[in-house]
Amino acid sequence: MIEKDAFYELCNRYGIMVWQEFIQSSSGIANKPSEDEAFITMMVQEAEQIIPRKRNHPSLVLWCGGNELQDSDDRPLDDTEPVLGALRKVVETLHPDALWLPTSPTGRCFSNTLDNIEQDPTGQHDVHGPWEFQGLSQQYELYNKGTSLLHSEFGVEGMTHLKTLDHTISESNQWPANRDNPVYFHRGSWWINEPMIQSSFGNELHHPEELIRASQFLQAEGLRYAVESNLRRMWQNSGTLPWQFNEPFPNAYCTSALDYFTNPKPIYYAMARAYQTIQVSASFAMMAWAGQETFKADVWVVQSDRIELGELTSQWCLIGASGHVYSEAEWQGKVVPNAATRLGTIELSLQQLQEDVFFFRIHLVNAAKEVISSNCYPFSIKANLVPMLELPQTSIQVEKTISEEGAFWQLQLMNVGAQAAFLVHLEDTRSVTAEGYVYYTDNDFSLLPGESKSINVRWSSIPEADKKLNLSAWNSPIQIIL
Repeated sequence: MIEKDAFYELCNRYGIMVWQEFIQSSSGIANKPSEDEAFITMMVQEAEQIIPRKRNHPSLVLWCGGNELQDSDDRPLDDTEPVLGALRKVVETLHPDALWLPTSPTGRCFSNTLDNIEQDPTGQHDVHGPWEFQGLSQQYELYNKGTSLLHSEFGVEGMTHLKTLDHTISESNQWPANRDNPVYFHRGSWWINEPMIQSSFGNELHHPEELIRASQFLQAEGLRYAVESNLRRMWQNSGTLPWQFNEPFPNAYCTSALDYFTNPKPIYYAMARAYQTIQVSASFAMMAWAGQETFKADVWVVQSDRIELGELTSQWCLIGASGHVYSEAEWQGKVVPNAATRLGTIELSLQQLQEDVFFFRIHLVNAAKEVISSNCYPFSIKANLVPMLELPQTSIQVEKTISEEGAFWQLQLMNVGAQAAFLVHLEDTRSVTAEGYVYYTDNDFSLLPGESKSINVRWSSIPEADKKLNLSAWNSPIQIIL
């Protein structure tokens, strides 16, 4: 849609450049626009009305003919398409200093796939997809081999929260959660990837809450790896735009970071970490390592501003769910601002691992001994992720302090058990339709044994008596924080 002036005014103020598309989209229905003269005339008349109303906003830098317009050979359309050629002429006449693209993606190929990369590695100028988790090794292979200059739409699917599912789908219709169920078919058929989720967890997911938890985990891990991989390719890759942020329909499955009631899924926090100004990350081959002799990962720092950070230290640790350290290393030096810097490689014989679940944790520390970035990747030593379902129980200790005005809580969470607390989750106890919001500085993270984390919680328009949170992990029961 064409946004209201208030949108462009805010973009002007905050220095956000706008890529404005005309209202044409394939949306999986018809990829090629009509060539009917009446349709083209209507589009031209619309453009002649819209462009003069928006062109004086300095934030508006680019006009595009439409989303995912392509021919039968999976090739994006160009200005020889009648309606796109006509729209270009209007833009050149009425807003000549703006940029123009006929469609997105521009190609040469439409899709980001291994086949397209292998057949035309330098042709990935602007590509879309995929939008589903590809597999426990395939997801990593695809993004490790990426060559796109601009990755302007892609994602990973995940289910909605259980409370949202309970509110929108009756319990009797919640299982099976696949395309054979007409309710699920209606609530997100395009994004239903249930067979992949089940196979990733050894077909051991037997209830909606288990499938939700697993799918949201794969969504967060899959998309954060995709984004981190694109960022590590600065500046061969100059843009990465995940689809999508919000959810305009109460889908059961979708690529969104927020569910229909605007409650963040784990992917929301994974993206917040991935897009930090200074970020450490790792590239590796797979999440489940059965049949491999050696674990190997490359460590990177991506800095997206031009500030000189001086001497830095990066600490690396391969650690089991029990907290046992199997390998550690340290790097010292400087990183290049506004660039990606490879720090080195860590390797470990998998025969040394005595546990089925292990983590690769990375810290980046400045000269003042402050941790300015950290990352933690979970892995399975088996062929699937069943060991993550079977982690022994642990216990999370909570200390709460309240700001003087009562608007903020500070929570100090500590794993006081003998096993990693896998994917710690904070959740508002109220119904999904209750007014007001809760904001967390972080959520959906793992805590190794003895590890602690401070979380700020901000309450907005919520009565004091209703300020309650559920705290849990995959292997820690729900406790209520009052």
